[in-house]
Amino acid sequence: MIYARQSPGYAISVAYDIVHSHPDVIAVFGDFMAEDMAADAEVYGYYKIPQCTGNAYTLPLRNRAKYPYYFQTITVTGYAEALGLLLKSWNVKRIAFLAPGTYLGENSLCGYLANSLHNAGFDVISRMVYYDVQSETLDFIASSFERVNARYIFACGSADTLAHMYYGLAKKKRLVGNDYVWIMDNVPYPYNDPIPLWGPHYYKDARGIINLFAGNTMNTFMKEVEYKLQYSAIAMQAGNGKTISLPFMEYWTNMGNMYDCPRIFATGLENLMRSDPTITADMISKRALQEKNFGLFQSTGYRGITGDPVTLTEHGDVAAAFNIFCVDGLSEDMNSPQFALTDPSVTKIMQWKRYQPTFYNGSSIPPPDGPIYTHISIDPNSRSGMMLKVFSASGISLAILFSLVVLIFRNKPAIRSGSVVFLIIMALGTIPSHASHLFYIGIPTAFRCQARLWLQLASYALCLGSILSKNSRVLLIYSAKKTASSVYRQGLLLDLYNVWAFCCGNGTDLDLVHFFQDESSSNHASRLLI
Repeated sequence: MIYARQSPGYAISVAYDIVHSHPDVIAVFGDFMAEDMAADAEVYGYYKIPQCTGNAYTLPLRNRAKYPYYFQTITVTGYAEALGLLLKSWNVKRIAFLAPGTYLGENSLCGYLANSLHNAGFDVISRMVYYDVQSETLDFIASSFERVNARYIFACGSADTLAHMYYGLAKKKRLVGNDYVWIMDNVPYPYNDPIPLWGPHYYKDARGIINLFAGNTMNTFMKEVEYKLQYSAIAMQAGNGKTISLPFMEYWTNMGNMYDCPRIFATGLENLMRSDPTITADMISKRALQEKNFGLFQSTGYRGITGDPVTLTEHGDVAAAFNIFCVDGLSEDMNSPQFALTDPSVTKIMQWKRYQPTFYNGSSIPPPDGPIYTHISIDPNSRSGMMLKVFSASGISLAILFSLVVLIFRNKPAIRSGSVVFLIIMALGTIPSHASHLFYIGIPTAFRCQARLWLQLASYALCLGSILSKNSRVLLIYSAKKTASSVYRQGLLLDLYNVWAFCCGNGTDLDLVHFFQDESSSNHASRLLI
């Protein structure tokens, strides 16, 4: 058994020492931290030494082609699917992820879940890491999640880290309450006495925390093995003058997973010897049969705590369904009744009728995953709707009528002096503005809101552009000291310049509207990625 104490460099050093200085070591139990396993698994895999852990997991090691000699008794396969099924059953689409340190990296559980849910179409509104649980850090976490209206939060971490983070936020009355649902890969159970930090009733704030754990349904044999293991551990610690509780063992030791690891080793090697009488224990102890270790432990028939029998998936973790629990917040033991279960292939979720989850507000109805937006719309048949229709139709009719009058009487001196072309452009240019009023009628949509901007901008561009061009020509004519033909040529050049300036200026406006439209529709401004 090895424990590198969160030092990957040290883990590699120990692995090399075991391989070269201890030739009788034929299997390794450990390491116990994800970053250490990712390091020393490279060494043990190269030398074909089987390795098992029951405490943590790292995603790259699930690649059986690259790490065929590694397996774990904690299940990751199907975790993202189980979480997705649970969220869909609650009609939840928005979720944020929170994890300490490297727990949110690409190879971590939280990182894997966030990427998987994003690819499945969920809106992962924020991914945040933290490196301490000081008051300032908790305030920053709360402010960041409040800014994006995060209501469903998945948190990764050890039981103690989760406890200091969660109860610290609860003490501040931020991110913990009726509007929030926390989903965790562990139970927030502190290592030291929590009462001086959060008061005697701190556990009440844990009500409604959801936990997902993979595990096979406990039968009588599995319960008996677990019972004997727990009480033998309690008796052993009592002999050392220490007292440990069942919740402590459950949340801090992964005792069942750890118990099964070496026994799967032993059963697999025993099966190897039974399958071939020529294979002896001495041959195994001298690493003479390491090539045969590939897939040796996938289905040994071993009956343990994590399964009866324990069978490994193609990714090297225990094949199991996912059990979903809800903390009731009634005691320090963090009692968590189960309310749902997935099928073994994690394609559907079944919720118990006899027990429903109790969320923070005491209700069994999941709160919404974000603020409930309400809208006030103008009914097309209401008085306001009819008035907008009349005003819009009147404005469009008057613009067309004015254009026809100008066109019919275009030879009149008064109209010719005002420039027929520009007068018609200005008149028709008001039509988009009048039409935009129609988009205030009915239920607001993104298209209606964007259409108002585009139409108003189009009217502004046509009317203002015509006025600028007309006034520029008048200025040129009255300030010119040259012949009419020269003035005409300069007028054409001025028109070209005005068209160029008009296109550049309004093109900038259109680009800004287009940028605003894209940003609004993709919700980039509402996301916080840290």
